[in-house]
Amino acid sequence: MRASRAVGTFVYLWDDTVDRLVMRVATRGRQAAYVNQAQLRLGEGITGWSALMRQTVVIHDDIQQDPRFVSFPDLDEDSFRSMVAVPIVVAGGELLGVFSLWSTEPHAFEQHDVDLATEVGGLLASGLVQARMVEDLRRQSAAARFLQSLPPEVTSSLQRCLDVLAVAIRDQVDATLCTIEVSDRAGNYAP
Repeated sequence: MRASRAVGTFVYLWDDTVDRLVMRVATRGRQAAYVNQAQLRLGEGITGWSALMRQTVVIHDDIQQDPRFVSFPDLDEDSFRSMVAVPIVVAGGELLGVFSLWSTEPHAFEQHDVDLATEVGGLLASGLVQARMVEDLRRQSAAARFLQSLPPEVTSSLQRCLDVLAVAIRDQVDATLCTIEVSDRAGNYAP
């Protein structure tokens, strides 16, 4: 934002659990109150269109006149005149979100600003992929530590292993009960 004439920047990340772009970062006053609350469907508004089409959008003036514009009055978007929206996409086309710069001035963004925003979008994609990998490794490491903490005698029988695992899992998540269902290769279940 500081490297361009933007007065605000927003990052919407794709959330599979709600099938929406969810605002995760907002640098401007009123919009910051809607972090984790403002949500867009693919194709909704200019940001949603950028995500759907996986294309950068540059609007030099009168954002509200663009046919893709959808007003969210709580976000005070009517004060903006120009914007750049860059999809955050990894190799292979997986959408991670949209990074955008906004200005109250018309024609605020020149080609070097668009190039910079595109580079930031690429860096965000790399960082998000890296964060996802670190989280996966952290989860796998925790699972390995959990399994290593089990007493060696649990391998004496499947039933003994399941009994110890159920108690350990129940205690780990502070639950009252843990039930494990097991199926054989034929698909028959046994409690």
